[in-house]
Amino acid sequence: MKNIYLDYNKLFKLKKVLIWGLGLTGGGVATAKYFAKNPNCKVLITDLKDKTQLKTSLKKLVKYKNISYRLGKHLIKDFRWADLIVKNPAIPWNHPLINKIQKMKKPITSDTMIFFSQNPAFTIGITGTKGKSSAASILTKILRLKLKVWHCGNSGYPFLKILERIKPDDLVIAELSSFQLEDLHQIKRSPQIAIFLNFFEDHLNRYSDMNEYFKAKSSIFCYQQPADLLIYNSADKFLVNQLKKYQIYSKVKPLSSKNPSIDLTIACAKEFHFSLDFLSKITKNLRPLPFRLEPIRKYKNRTFINDSCSTNPTSTLFGLNRISKKIILICGGEDKNLSYQKLVNFLNYSKKIKEIILLPGTASSKIKTKFKRRFIEVNNLKDAIKISFQYSRPGEVILFSPAAASFGLFKNEFDRGKRFNQLIKALK
Repeated sequence: MKNIYLDYNKLFKLKKVLIWGLGLTGGGVATAKYFAKNPNCKVLITDLKDKTQLKTSLKKLVKYKNISYRLGKHLIKDFRWADLIVKNPAIPWNHPLINKIQKMKKPITSDTMIFFSQNPAFTIGITGTKGKSSAASILTKILRLKLKVWHCGNSGYPFLKILERIKPDDLVIAELSSFQLEDLHQIKRSPQIAIFLNFFEDHLNRYSDMNEYFKAKSSIFCYQQPADLLIYNSADKFLVNQLKKYQIYSKVKPLSSKNPSIDLTIACAKEFHFSLDFLSKITKNLRPLPFRLEPIRKYKNRTFINDSCSTNPTSTLFGLNRISKKIILICGGEDKNLSYQKLVNFLNYSKKIKEIILLPGTASSKIKTKFKRRFIEVNNLKDAIKISFQYSRPGEVILFSPAAASFGLFKNEFDRGKRFNQLIKALK
């Protein structure tokens, strides 16, 4: 898909900017502020969500009088009005409106594209189906001992919140989802160091198959130069087989790992002359990030673990294998066109899975047709916790690991995780 050429050095000369998708996680807010701080620029935000759904994001933009809104719908006349369209990463490049916008000869960009076109600092990019946030957090903690480091992207600071504060001698750690990496293909950019943790089935409600999913992720390395570096997990056979289909121009460092979020970040940190002994001491006492196999509370000798960020079955399987005690599993949610066969096989026959409690959703409907064992269906998370406690005994683990998306009952996996924590902490 050919995009209209855009001179990123002249962004602030544009008078009418359309923000296509405000969203709930802060990236759209940062993008709106980035343009709205120019008093000569008119910003129009359009989003299919209404003002009630976007309440938190809209509050952060109240002071900007040059922002107007079109909520609950998109109108073609708004796209015709704009000098520039800045799309949310959640909007794919094959969206039906993209073709119409191109016929109008309107330039389309994103916060990711703006950032990578303007960022003056050396950049480390991290991707993978699981573990991006953990890896970026660990690497940021280590490299800040020597350098001024900015952690941004998927769960760090929004790109355009920090862009103008970054200096050439700083270091950027960019956590990159496949949606954001789709955007980098448009400007043919890759970070100087790319870390590829793993690759398995996810987001097949957006991509036609695993090859298309990998193609989106491939921009993390495919525009690198000979002096650049790709670090990847050679223990992940699916990842290795996909990499064989691409010409890699940079240096490569394969590393076989069962815990790539730690091992691959250590390999990267060594490039900055940290000793292995020092790195081992730092990583030994690391705590999990929120909602990633995070122990929340011990109550009446039951351990409650929050793994809300497990939004696919492979991630949930990973967590189940890390726990040795008897488990009452709370799972389920909305499907992303994924296969649940491996997870169901494990749940059907594993002796450590004591009970399974299913939340409502299309993924749950798919899972339960394959069960050969008892399971309990509930209407909400509060009931799931109540029943899980009733079936548990002292010394056992109650694990919340949905293996599915959260839309429907919750805004996103973080909202879902916060709700779980609130309910657990309220137990008496």
